[in-house]
Amino acid sequence: MLDATVLIPTHDHGPLLELSVRSALAQTVDRIEVLIVGDGATPETRAVAHRLTEVDPRVRYFDHPKSPRTGEAYRHELLMKARSRIVCYLSDDDLWLPNHLAVMSRLLEQAEFAHTQVVAVDPGGTVQPTAADLSRPFYRHKLLNGENRVPLTCAGHTLIAYRRLSHGWRSTPPGTPTDLYMWQQFLQNPDLLAVSSPEPTAVVFPSPQRRGWALADRLAEMSGWAARLPDLSTDPTYLKAILTALYLFATSLERGWHWSEGQVTAEAQRLRAECDRLAGELADARAEARLAARSAADLAADLAAAHRSRTWKTVNWLRARLGRTAATVRSA
Repeated sequence: MLDATVLIPTHDHGPLLELSVRSALAQTVDRIEVLIVGDGATPETRAVAHRLTEVDPRVRYFDHPKSPRTGEAYRHELLMKARSRIVCYLSDDDLWLPNHLAVMSRLLEQAEFAHTQVVAVDPGGTVQPTAADLSRPFYRHKLLNGENRVPLTCAGHTLIAYRRLSHGWRSTPPGTPTDLYMWQQFLQNPDLLAVSSPEPTAVVFPSPQRRGWALADRLAEMSGWAARLPDLSTDPTYLKAILTALYLFATSLERGWHWSEGQVTAEAQRLRAECDRLAGELADARAEARLAARSAADLAADLAAAHRSRTWKTVNWLRARLGRTAATVRSA
């Protein structure tokens, strides 16, 4: 059995695909298969894929017509035939550091789904780490509720866990990221063991942030990072950039926490004052009710006394006599 299956979907990123695949072939884990899944690939992309299969026998290319989304069904078909313990994904416009598969393999020895620290590069070249820890319910709920913090390039799972799913990769509803739709299938199982690593082992270049870029510009950007990959995990400039971004995120989070804490304290004080006001109104209402009860009791006593009086008895006797007299007159 192979150590890992690397699945790389592709469509029209030709020269970027070559850099991506080469970062997979440069892993410290050798016993791998790299499966390139063509989803209506352009001629240039197809040519790059075929050339890569000739360079390294571990690479295989599977050509398919364009699917409604991103070839999810093609991925499923390949994973049902995969020959490895774990499956890891790589976008055709992202890069892996050489230790990515080694880290993922270690994570998936004790878990069924895993991902490494997400480090995205914005169009200005600044690295932006994303916080996520799938061992915590908070982050699992975020993904299940539609907030994807785990891009395709950073995720992986065991093949056994995949084959236990009801569906696996399938055509994704419009408006939903295909990778998120897949991750949600895993995370819907509350017993699934999912873990996250704080170690950055990939460089992600989000395509939505690069809409309108020429392919040559994307290639130049990606090539610059690809040249740094062998030493990136120990590059002080890179690590400092990540630490700086995490520091800014942490301080922002703390400011937000203190602001929220102040809001909660103010709201608690307002609610306490409202409770005191309502308690006062309730005490007044109870006092009025007791006064009304006493007044009703006094009135009832007065009425009972009146009913027992000679005057009341005389009035009732006269009413009875008048009634009889009136009846006699009507009968006459």
